[in-house]
Amino acid sequence: MADTIAMFSRWVKSGLSGLLDGSSSSSSSVEPTQDNALDEFQRIMRMLPRIEAVLEDAEEKEIQDKSVKLWISELRLLAYDIDDVIDEYEYDDEQVEGHNTLASSSSQVRAISNGMVEKLREIREIFDEIERDRKGLRLREEDGMRRTVSAQNSRLTSSLVDKSSIIGRKSEKVKIVKLLLSDSESNNSIQVINKITVIPMVGMGGLGKTTLAQLIYNDPIICQYFDLRLWIYVSDDFDLMKLTKEIYRSITNKQCEEGIGFNYLHDSINKELMKFKRAFFVLDDVWNEKQCLWESLKVPFHNAGIVNILLTTRNEKVADVMRTMNYFCLSFLSKDEGWQLFKQYALCGDENLMRIGQKFVNKCGGLPLAIKLLGSHLRFERDEDKCMSILESELWDLDSGIDEIFPALKLSYQRMPIHLKPCFRYCSLFPKKQIPDKNHLVWL
Repeated sequence: MADTIAMFSRWVKSGLSGLLDGSSSSSSSVEPTQDNALDEFQRIMRMLPRIEAVLEDAEEKEIQDKSVKLWISELRLLAYDIDDVIDEYEYDDEQVEGHNTLASSSSQVRAISNGMVEKLREIREIFDEIERDRKGLRLREEDGMRRTVSAQNSRLTSSLVDKSSIIGRKSEKVKIVKLLLSDSESNNSIQVINKITVIPMVGMGGLGKTTLAQLIYNDPIICQYFDLRLWIYVSDDFDLMKLTKEIYRSITNKQCEEGIGFNYLHDSINKELMKFKRAFFVLDDVWNEKQCLWESLKVPFHNAGIVNILLTTRNEKVADVMRTMNYFCLSFLSKDEGWQLFKQYALCGDENLMRIGQKFVNKCGGLPLAIKLLGSHLRFERDEDKCMSILESELWDLDSGIDEIFPALKLSYQRMPIHLKPCFRYCSLFPKKQIPDKNHLVWL
């Protein structure tokens, strides 16, 4: 957050109000009038991309301080107002051109900006108010600390799994295991690159990708077929050095010495892998979209015998970067599977409550994480009214919903490209379960 505050502070020190008047003087020194309407309009056009740049930076930083978030929210609303004024001006200008108006450019502005002068004045006043609020809040470069603990940091995974608690995924497991057991040289459906086969498993958060990968990793046939198996939890931060060290430790069972070099790690991994005929890696929760980082990570794998890699990701672009074959899209649980999972967590024998439980499962739409959460809430609940209250609430309105469901979904939003986030937020205006027509959505 300090970086964002520093940017805000630099704006103020150099005359943040100059975004409106193009100088470091006070924003109220030039009052918008009909005579200078065109100048004012050009100034706010220059101002908009600068505000948007700060808003994008704030979005990336994931600021937690409420006072700063409120300030940013007001700045965003101002950007919307400016965007509306620009749209209105451009529309009026097109109308003027369409009627072949012979007036001069300046007279056109006067003609179409009778109401716009007042809007420019309102923008100016709002901007001044935002500036006063910033001073009132006394936002400084050193104010606050950005929270560094994000959704992915609270979730670590390992290869261990309780098989008795898993519902479904049998057919998916069989398909992926079959791919992993197929010798690369004889399987024409797999495009082999230097004996490295990468099978991406793609699906939304909470769908059970990690659980399925754990089942596959511990399958007796997989254990017998591969001489070496490694489980690497990758997470949002694709730290090349950190991941290389983790691979080195997993293969050699040795801790990395202080100051160990990247070249030494690569060379050591390369030599170790040459001892094995078949190696199987699971890279869990991958977010990296940079081809160069992936290419660098897998350099030591090329001299091994056969290396099969199963990776889990929510992002199809990640799968495209790393895959050597078509990725495997994980689907939602069926209604029967969802019901079995729900009963496993609800542990309730009351017939009336179980009928409500069916509605719970339908609400979750086959998402395992949601089914587990709602089932756990019903575990010790015997009051039908309270059960219905839980059923009618949002998942993140529940006591633990914000801690379990929301972070899993929020991480996907955080990793979404900046230019898509407003589109995503816009879609929240539509009623639940209503999928708008793509062309209609674009038109809107």
